[in-house]
Amino acid sequence: MKTRNGFVSNSSSSSYVVYLPDNFKLDLKSEDVQRRFDDTYGEDGNIDEFSGEVQEAFEALMAEGEVDTSTEGAGALEDLLANYVIASFGSGPDGGCIVLANKERIRKIEREG
Repeated sequence: MKTRNGFVSNSSSSSYVVYLPDNFKLDLKSEDVQRRFDDTYGEDGNIDEFSGEVQEAFEALMAEGEVDTSTEGAGALEDLLANYVIASFGSGPDGGCIVLANKERIRKIEREG
């Protein structure tokens, strides 16, 4: 399997592992989120049109540990979490997802490694 660090926008056939800080909050009104949204969708885009779908996708990610990239709002969520991607890989046609990294497992590897 070929893996790489980084982010590929709008790819439903890629999966992403994200590592979110303990204090992470998705603030859809923040300047950083608006800038990322504008960079991806252009200044004519309106994040308010997508905010409910993005929030639902984020809540599913946090509750279940993963969210399918074909879920409404997940494409924009991919863009907003780009700084937190620690791995990405091709996962076949229309089979992508966003997965939360297991923090305890990473911390254990750091302690033992």
